[in-house]
Amino acid sequence: MRKSLFIIFLAIIYVRSLPSMAQIEPLILHKVSNDESCRQWVDSIMSQMSLKEKVSQLFIYTIAPVQTKANLALLTDAIQTHRVGGLLFSGGIAINQAQLTNQAQKMSKVPIMITFDGEWGLSMRLSGTPVFPKNRVLGCIQDNRLIYEYGQEMARQCREIGVHVNFAPVADVNINPRNPVINVRSFGTLPDVVADKAVVYASGLESGGVLSVSKHFPGHGDTDVDSHKSMPILPFTRSRLDSIELYPFKKIINAGLGGIMVGHLHVTALDGNNDLPASLSHNVVQGLLKDELRFNGLIFTDALVMKGVSSVSSVCLQALKAGNDMVLCPPNLKVQINEVLQGIENGEISEKEITLKCRKVLTYKYALGLHNLSPVNLSGLEERINSARSRDLIRRLNEAAITGVTISSTREISRSASKSIIRKDRLDNIDIIAKEGLLKGAYPGCQIVVFKDGEAVYDKCFGTHAGGNSRKVTSTDIYDVASLSKTSATLLAVMKLYDRRLLRLSDKLSDHLPILKGTDKEYLTIDDALFHQTGLPATIPYYQKVIDENSYTGALFSKKRSTKYSIRITPSSYAQPSRLKNEYVSETFKKGYTMQIADNLWLKDSFKEVAMQEIINTPLKDKRYRYSCINFILLQQIVERLSGMTLDGFLAKEFYEPMGLKRTAFQPLRYFSKDEVIPSTTDMFLRKTVIHGYVHDEQAAFLGGVSGNAGLFSTAYEIARIHQLILNNGELDGCRYLSEETCRLFTTKTSDISHRGLGFNKPIIGDPKGNPCSNLAPVSVYGHTGFTGTCVWVDPENNLVYVFLSNRLYPNAWVNTLSTLNIRKRIQDTIYQSLLFEKDRITNVLKPALSLSLQ
Repeated sequence: MRKSLFIIFLAIIYVRSLPSMAQIEPLILHKVSNDESCRQWVDSIMSQMSLKEKVSQLFIYTIAPVQTKANLALLTDAIQTHRVGGLLFSGGIAINQAQLTNQAQKMSKVPIMITFDGEWGLSMRLSGTPVFPKNRVLGCIQDNRLIYEYGQEMARQCREIGVHVNFAPVADVNINPRNPVINVRSFGTLPDVVADKAVVYASGLESGGVLSVSKHFPGHGDTDVDSHKSMPILPFTRSRLDSIELYPFKKIINAGLGGIMVGHLHVTALDGNNDLPASLSHNVVQGLLKDELRFNGLIFTDALVMKGVSSVSSVCLQALKAGNDMVLCPPNLKVQINEVLQGIENGEISEKEITLKCRKVLTYKYALGLHNLSPVNLSGLEERINSARSRDLIRRLNEAAITGVTISSTREISRSASKSIIRKDRLDNIDIIAKEGLLKGAYPGCQIVVFKDGEAVYDKCFGTHAGGNSRKVTSTDIYDVASLSKTSATLLAVMKLYDRRLLRLSDKLSDHLPILKGTDKEYLTIDDALFHQTGLPATIPYYQKVIDENSYTGALFSKKRSTKYSIRITPSSYAQPSRLKNEYVSETFKKGYTMQIADNLWLKDSFKEVAMQEIINTPLKDKRYRYSCINFILLQQIVERLSGMTLDGFLAKEFYEPMGLKRTAFQPLRYFSKDEVIPSTTDMFLRKTVIHGYVHDEQAAFLGGVSGNAGLFSTAYEIARIHQLILNNGELDGCRYLSEETCRLFTTKTSDISHRGLGFNKPIIGDPKGNPCSNLAPVSVYGHTGFTGTCVWVDPENNLVYVFLSNRLYPNAWVNTLSTLNIRKRIQDTIYQSLLFEKDRITNVLKPALSLSLQ
């Protein structure tokens, strides 16, 4: 099993930062926990609620998805009379459920949480929907990326029909072969396998905006009674429960997942001989789940109409007293709501407890997007659910379960299949090189990913965020990828516009940027900019315009350190301490100052115009090959002018969102916490702080963090996915993003005066030291490197994508040990040394036969 799983390690690292007794905040709430708009939305609804309406928010009503008068009357009564907070549809077809969902949301004063019981997909409840393998089959799959992708696909299908919560995965360990109810619903008989699969699936589900609800706490695997018919008993010791039944739930909680369902089963180690089901037990729900295991997510009961609890009086009141947040399938809605109200009046449960639970439910609704609901789109619904992508995923899941290896999507393998395979055992030598870099201080940490034929054959992380005892790097941590932004962002956008015939390579930049007309840049062309042969300087320090000239004397910079020149800014230059002009910066967010460039520093919005004017005023040099970030800043302006969108908005719409990239973004602190972002460097000259969550590159920073030359943050895996799309000639996961012709042109055309490609760097033949990539790589390779210690290289002959991300500038950039040790190229050498070519494979097959024939 791979060591780096989607989401898991990020969540574990996050949890470790919390005090030992603190409750664990679910990741799905992480982005709204300090969101003022969320608090205001919740407050505005609660201020208009009666006590009965607050109680009703905690009820999930079950109804059949059929359009009959009787059924519509039940739905209307549940919503308009009883004001329920959630609905669960039971069986039927997707279009009927979607229609009823739209009707329900329209008639409800407060948005309704739509739940679903889809352990193996929509087909568990809705006919005519994709039939995914049962969990027992999925437990045989070695590569958890497929499980994560399955979770994402389930989230997509749930969202298509208006579902916000899926009562899955089953986290029970099925160690009793006589278990009549769990069986194939479980991922297997081993607690660690069940835990891994449950966490990865649930993470995929929640990454798609659907709340996962793991069940049946504290564990229903070793029972021989069906809780739908009577109450099972778990007669095990606490140590046994900890090692088997509770093990997956602990992992789920520590991974920051958002929902748990409590089962109707009696646990003698926790409740003695009182025959109380776990779902109604204060010891189990409040004592174990919330207090001891520190779960702070949404807690649901199992269906309260099941025989395991149906004989209990005031069952919903008892469930809420036990610590549950929402009660599922109450036996009699009116009676149960009134019994809870009576319980409040009698002092069995306080109004404060009800208010807190109601606030929690509403906060989850906001986090799941219910504050901004749109009706389910009924047109083409069945086609969208039963997509080619879904069918392909089902195929790959089934095949991977049979073979025990990952089966790549047919769309993910380049059209000209490579004549090489890779020896994965040899890739372990990459570990040695990566650890050498750590030991010798080349970087605090790094991520390395290798794709072969569309499959991740190597995906590992090393080191920590900031050295020492700081957080360990995980596969979901986000790096400043520096100039990889050029190929992973700006170039993609240019290719898209070229595809749409909105620009040609021979177009003059001034054709699309009239501001360049009448300047020495008027006749520069788009391919000049992509080849880096415009004559523009490598950088233009327009950001120095913000420095107050009155805050220092004499020259600002010196090549020698002294008392006056005390701030080191490069390995061989120093600066005087200085201030920034109040005209251009503010220490608080305010009107006109909305571009944040550090924790307590905002740049004036109009500074972009100052920067552009500096670019225009800077004279061109001779028109030879000279790598320049300014070329891509100008290309960004063209993209934004032609698309009518910001660069980041255009990329999100056309590529990142439909590709399912969840960890790729400019200005990452808009979407992620600092715990998820790797620190870049320390800047004591301009921003006077550790650069953490803001782009390191000053040119990009002083354009607000969204720039054509730098500013993108991502993971090694998602950068690899972007370049796999290009390697696939514009396709990924069955979807086309770019034409084959455009991809071939941009990846094969080279400059007449240098080794450069159209936006891509290329090998320098005959110059082993100057070659930016491995000398073992073929001439067809293309890619890029980044100043923060990053690279990506794509090999179309061998169907390889190699990505290396690090923060080699942290804590400072005075010594480039990464380059001295040649880490990036040596890792790429190892990849090529791990390849086995056709002739080698034939030789290896013939050797045993030849040996036998000679005996």
